[in-house]
Amino acid sequence: MAFVSVAEAAHRLGVSASRVHQRIADGSLPAIRVGHQWAIDEAVLHQVSSRPGQPLSRRAAWAVLALAAPNDEGLAVSEIVRDLKLAPSEWSRARKRLADILGSPAPGDLLRAWLRRRAERLVFRASQPDLADIRGDRRLLLSGLSHPESAMASPDVAEGYLARADLDAFVDRYLLVEAADRRGNVVLHVADRRPEAVWPLLLAADLAEHQQPREAGRARELVEALR
Repeated sequence: MAFVSVAEAAHRLGVSASRVHQRIADGSLPAIRVGHQWAIDEAVLHQVSSRPGQPLSRRAAWAVLALAAPNDEGLAVSEIVRDLKLAPSEWSRARKRLADILGSPAPGDLLRAWLRRRAERLVFRASQPDLADIRGDRRLLLSGLSHPESAMASPDVAEGYLARADLDAFVDRYLLVEAADRRGNVVLHVADRRPEAVWPLLLAADLAEHQQPREAGRARELVEALR
């Protein structure tokens, strides 16, 4: 077995050393004494850090996503990264979160739990004949079920990213009606700054939020391809 110090455990979990000591004291984080120091089994630590928990902030969620963007999408995320203005310690935590997602046997759970604040997810009903025009609207960046790489693109659904500044006009243009049951045929991921491209981890996060077996399976495949 490999063991890590309290300081290293705190770094990997993204919490303070005092919080790690508190968890050791209440028994929620198993540890052993080595001299005057506590040591935590690395395998146990990975299990704890990979459990779904509170959603990350918008900035932290986009940091994780930016780290997973392929090199040829660098320009597409450069403005997002610049706006984040994260400290080195925050980027370090983002790298740890990304490693946890890529190493998880159920990445969809972590994607839903951690990255939900990347954008506001709104579900609407639209007239069926309008769906083609909605998907073709340049203000909408196709993702989720409407993205070609989802392997399940359907003419009955329109899904994508939209800048918040365009939301009201977009809703009015297509007479969208909010779907109370969350089962509409238009899914909008509304962000302050709309991304310029969709890369595999971002697509996986969108698919995971549908919480359906087929979508979850495709999200897992996209994550596995990044390992």
